[in-house]
Amino acid sequence: MTYVTAWPTLSSLRTTPVDRAPVGRQRSSMLMPQRSIQARVLERLDVTLATTVSIKTMQWVATPRGELPVSCTLEGHGKRIAIQFSARTDTDWAAEDALVLVYGGFDSLYRVHIEPGTGKVDDFLLALMNDHAGLFSHVGRLSIGRRASQAMVWRMTASSSSPRRMLQADGLWMRRMRLHVASDWVSAFERELGAGQGMVA
Repeated sequence: MTYVTAWPTLSSLRTTPVDRAPVGRQRSSMLMPQRSIQARVLERLDVTLATTVSIKTMQWVATPRGELPVSCTLEGHGKRIAIQFSARTDTDWAAEDALVLVYGGFDSLYRVHIEPGTGKVDDFLLALMNDHAGLFSHVGRLSIGRRASQAMVWRMTASSSSPRRMLQADGLWMRRMRLHVASDWVSAFERELGAGQGMVA
């Protein structure tokens, strides 16, 4: 005789462990167009970075304003790079990014927004590779160069001698802060921490 109950007994829990094993999702069942921009960037980084470079996601940096998240960090070849993904471009992230850059001890921090459906992931990676070519494998550099838009390839070639702090193109917005360039972050950092306020002239 078969009994059905919503309250399993201890014996049934011990005798049917296979039924409770996690079910792995098949890659083919994932809806590719619905993947987040961050997931697509991480997927491309995974196959284009040098094998000596590590990727870490969702780290936290302790600052005087509390813990701040870091979307993605790249570490290798003596460099620590932070990448922050933004859903919007109309928010002033400079103060938060300056805190993360300094207290996280990063060499560079990139704030990036990529419009969904624009196929600009490789355009962003080309800009990143333009600054840190050593982080990418030879095959990875070739792959990014072939998949990036011709407009971005031309733009990076034209500005290679004096790369810009801000980059804005169709479907792509990026801002870069470098720790060794004080003009990138000092004013935002001091403003956020209230440096100089209340001083008597």
